[in-house]
Amino acid sequence: MMGVTKFGFHTPTSCGYHSLNNDWNNDWDVFYIRQRLQPLVDSLTASDSSRELINTWPACSLKISTILSKIKECKPALLHGDLWNGNVGSVNGEPIIFDPGAFYGHSEFDFGIAKMFGGFSSNFYDSYYSIIPKAPGSDIRLNIYELFHHLNHWNLFGSSYRSSSIKLMKKILEVPTN
Repeated sequence: MMGVTKFGFHTPTSCGYHSLNNDWNNDWDVFYIRQRLQPLVDSLTASDSSRELINTWPACSLKISTILSKIKECKPALLHGDLWNGNVGSVNGEPIIFDPGAFYGHSEFDFGIAKMFGGFSSNFYDSYYSIIPKAPGSDIRLNIYELFHHLNHWNLFGSSYRSSSIKLMKKILEVPTN
């Protein structure tokens, strides 16, 4: 698809067993909170009585919205959706990626899971940033994008991801928004 101007995808995809709502949206912050984070939080609060999640999420979602709405020129980029070193390989020296949860989103989103599982080589990041320069605030947004994967893993694999999810939410809440 050339010239995509909205966030989403033409079909639902998944990350683990969670189906992802890819309905098109004009606003990245709205798409990310309503169509990525909120369904995971809803699933967790329905099955896990984590008072800390229930008490922390409302303020965290507002903070995330504030931070993401300030991105200058946020243009939809085709994303893998689950890009970490376990979903990357090569065949005959040519790179391949697999197990995608593809959608059009903010170009930094895929770095969230990469960070969660050790990232990539400095050559990878140097090459990426030579094409798309590192934007101001990207380190703050990295925690926001990593949060999706911690919440997803909490849903998929249980409470061993509870503390890391809550820790990221608290870290996001500490970010000044001036």
